[in-house]
Amino acid sequence: SAAPKTMKIKSSHPSQGDHIVINEADFDPAVHEVFDAATDAAEAAAWQEAKDKADAAAALAIKEQAEADAASAAAEEAAAAVEA
Repeated sequence: SAAPKTMKIKSSHPSQGDHIVINEADFDPAVHEVFDAATDAAEAAAWQEAKDKADAAAALAIKEQAEADAASAAAEEAAAAVEA
């Protein structure tokens, strides 16, 4: 007899890797999600790009705050020097 047709589905636990193989006859769309390596790679790339943009924005905000803090400290020092 012929081997049953199989398909890849997304794994339900990280210990299983990114996908597992099941028999097509066992596929239940209410429980399983079809694994598509190309789609998963595109989603992962989009997520990484969004994360990189968020990291860059956070780094810029930190830099701008540090510059503002330095300018404020310099202004306070200048004011103190004038008062002295």
